[in-house]
Amino acid sequence: MYNKDILGLAIFILSFVFISFFHDRKTIILWAGVLLLFVFRLTSFNSAVNVINWNVIGIFWGTAIVAEVFILSNVPSLVANKLVSKTKTVGIAILAVSAFSGFISAFCENVATVMIVAPIAFEIARKLKVSPVPFLIAIAISS
Repeated sequence: MYNKDILGLAIFILSFVFISFFHDRKTIILWAGVLLLFVFRLTSFNSAVNVINWNVIGIFWGTAIVAEVFILSNVPSLVANKLVSKTKTVGIAILAVSAFSGFISAFCENVATVMIVAPIAFEIARKLKVSPVPFLIAIAISS
């Protein structure tokens, strides 16, 4: 290995270890690692920008905007009210949300599906006074 490769690997490992132990400071640690890569000239700004897949970033931003508008329109509350009134148990509500997630997943990417259906799951869990974790796991698996 070359010296630059070893230095880059060391910066990565140290950043990873620090992020593992200091969860609340992960953003600062991440940017410190990036800054070290630039300071030691292990990568240039142009090469870092060129490897970013901007199409994926655009999909995530677009999905985030759709999900935010979805939340602001109170559609999750409406869907949650309908599902809670139609289902008798929490298990059936989870199955209904999973089926809805699977249906949406046929038209959207997995992350987009989770971002769109998760607000419904949170609203149903709030209305039923249960943990949203089983709903989110079901959504993640079915998407």
